[in-house]
Amino acid sequence: RSPVCVGDDGHKDWIFSIAWISNTMAVSGSRDGSMGLWEVTEDVLGRSDSTLDVSRVPVYAHISHTALKDIPKENTNPDNCKVRALAFNDQNQLLSTKLPYSRENVCVAYGPEWSVYAVGSQAHVSFLDPRQPPDNVKSVCSRERGSGIRSVSFYEHIITVGTGHGSILFYDIRAQKFLEDPNPTYRGQ
Repeated sequence: RSPVCVGDDGHKDWIFSIAWISNTMAVSGSRDGSMGLWEVTEDVLGRSDSTLDVSRVPVYAHISHTALKDIPKENTNPDNCKVRALAFNDQNQLLSTKLPYSRENVCVAYGPEWSVYAVGSQAHVSFLDPRQPPDNVKSVCSRERGSGIRSVSFYEHIITVGTGHGSILFYDIRAQKFLEDPNPTYRGQ
């Protein structure tokens, strides 16, 4: 499938995550500390024929964010990093907690079967259970040191971890360990 549209005038830095929250609404999170809400309307879909211009470059419909919200920061002290979950409604802050590893916290996912959040940082995946005290955060160190965790997602009891070196790791939340490669001789080939 080809792109439907291009989002303009949103974030000022890299977008690390986009998630669809309904059939027409998506939310994006950026390294600039903001979250954006985007709506793909029927009008946009009607303009998304991806025609080619004279230079044979595709032309798409353009949209702007419906809402853009800076994630609140307590101060600029890098040791005071917190992960926050926001909602685009009357309640702004749903969850706020300090993490044991706060360098480059760029991705978060929620596992509804386990009622737990997974947050990826420079070298760790931290697990937050909102039903537990804030100081009860469990973390695991990535097998790839220094590459950075760039994406996390849940599928039942397996957490998929994408790294800055392009590797995909699988963590079993039940066994509390990374799955091993059954063919280690083929790694890197």
